[in-house]
Amino acid sequence: PNATNVIWSKYRGDWIATFGKGSFLSTAVYHANGERKDTRTPITRDKMPKNVQESILKQRPDMKLDDAIRIEVPKGSKEIYRIKDMNEGKPAYKYYDADGKPVKYDY
Repeated sequence: PNATNVIWSKYRGDWIATFGKGSFLSTAVYHANGERKDTRTPITRDKMPKNVQESILKQRPDMKLDDAIRIEVPKGSKEIYRIKDMNEGKPAYKYYDADGKPVKYDY
C-alpha cells in the first residue's frame, strides 16, 4: 500500500508491478484475475534469517548466499528464499523455506 514509483508491465499473461521498497526494488506478480502470486525482494546476506543461512550452509557448505531473493507468498505461511547456485559456470536457482528446508517453487 505504501509503494512508490510503481512501474507496471505484463509478462506471460501476468501483471508485474515493480516499486521502491527501501534500498531495493521489489516486484509483485499478479495473475490476470487480480490475485497476487508473490512479491519478490532482493536481500543481502545479513538480512536473511540466521537459521535459514545455517541450514543451507549445513546442507551445502560451498553455497554462496550473496545473491538472494525473499519471496512473500500471500497464501503461504512462510517466506521462501531463492538462492543462485553456480553449477559449472551456469546459474541454477534453489528455493528454501523459512526453516532452511529445500522446497519446490514455480518462480
